Amino acid sequence: MHSADLDCAAAERRIRPYVSETPVQRSEWLSALCGALGLLTFYLALDRGSASLAVPVIGFYPAVVAVHSVAFLDEKLSGLQVLGVALAVSGVALIGAAG
Repeated sequence: MHSADLDCAAAERRIRPYVSETPVQRSEWLSALCGALGLLTFYLALDRGSASLAVPVIGFYPAVVAVHSVAFLDEKLSGLQVLGVALAVSGVALIGAAG
């Protein structure tokens, strides 16, 4: 055996615990596709509109995730979280109305 073969075998043993043996699931591909489309539309919004309107939408993502977690994962939001979502919605609405 050559030293290069030994180096590759040693590297494979070090990397193996971090590599998943399971195939990529459909939801992971869908998540990647949605993320790519979201980034693309964000850049289009920056290109065609003003940054003062496009950037607050990115800051609105946590509120969207919170609402979807209630709708799809049956999670419960605390009163403070509901207040945060309401403030985020009203903030984006005010910025959009002013722009």
